[in-house]
Amino acid sequence: MARTKRNAVWVVLVLALLLAGWALWPGRGRVAPPRAEVAEDDVLEAGAPGESEAPLPVKTAAELDGDPPATATAWIVRGDGTRVELKAVDHEFTRLDVETNEVLTIRLSLAKGDSDRPILVEADNGGSLERQVGPLVLPPAEEGHPREFRYAVGGNKGKYSMCISQGDRQEVLPFYAGQEPRTGVGGPPRSFHPDPPQRRQEP
Repeated sequence: MARTKRNAVWVVLVLALLLAGWALWPGRGRVAPPRAEVAEDDVLEAGAPGESEAPLPVKTAAELDGDPPATATAWIVRGDGTRVELKAVDHEFTRLDVETNEVLTIRLSLAKGDSDRPILVEADNGGSLERQVGPLVLPPAEEGHPREFRYAVGGNKGKYSMCISQGDRQEVLPFYAGQEPRTGVGGPPRSFHPDPPQRRQEP
């Protein structure tokens, strides 16, 4: 009888320990946080992963080929009748080698030209425009309607630069008369003998 009572006591103690361990088990009694619900509209607006929001810029054919667009075009007829076409990139033409005293016929077309402003042509390094000394003013012209003029290279060898301006824009058309000296060698001497100024007569 006493042994039966002891067994009953042991059974009660074991059950008490099991109940205490179950109550103290990690995570037992914790309430799981509510799951956030994502609206279907939010998923559609977010888009697929890696998708760009802004469209990529469209490149022109000239940019894809690596050739920048020309800002001006010049068709030149040289003294011997040969024809040369030059294009200006970033407002500067490729240099053309010419002869001294050579007369060039130039047809000029400006890309996106202003049809309301005249075109000013200057040859500050020498030579003459339309057989006259000083700058030349051409009437306004739209794109696709070139203006033609004549330029006579000077008698000295060396560099001749022509500046073509319209409003705030300017195109540079360089020439070189004769054979260009090697790097480090001085250019040919220039002779310039202006007429002596005459003294103004007092009335």
